[in-house]
Amino acid sequence: MRHLALSIAITLLSTASGLVAQAAATPFGVGCPGSNGTPNLAASQGPSLGQSVTLDLTNLPLQGGFVWLMWSTDSDNWAGNALPLDLGFVGAPGCMLSVRPDYNDFELQGAPVLSLTYYIPSNLTFLVGCRMLCQAMVCDGSVNTLGYTSTNALELVFGS
Repeated sequence: MRHLALSIAITLLSTASGLVAQAAATPFGVGCPGSNGTPNLAASQGPSLGQSVTLDLTNLPLQGGFVWLMWSTDSDNWAGNALPLDLGFVGAPGCMLSVRPDYNDFELQGAPVLSLTYYIPSNLTFLVGCRMLCQAMVCDGSVNTLGYTSTNALELVFGS
């Protein structure tokens, strides 16, 4: 048995058909308050091969704007700084960066809820047991000097 952990342990089992892992979506860290409450990032379920996973962002600003999704495999450090990192030095005190922004995706949101659905192809067996981290920064111009708030982060573990 092998354990991967940020907030919970995921057990991987060897079977006749290869590696099997339980899909998981585990929130960690905290968001910071915006004009419509604290934005939240959640997943409908853990990502499994051959299925879709939906990320739901809630408590987004009523006026709409940009959502910056950051994807990574690291939540330990970024640019020589330990994570989580308080973004007060760039004008967003109390907003935490919990994941290293390796891959960035920008979305437009026009309502206080944004749902993004991703399909995981069934032939990507090399992903089983791998983890991916994500967090969002939400454009909310009036809440701080930076004009952004942050969500909590998610650890996604790919299942078979």
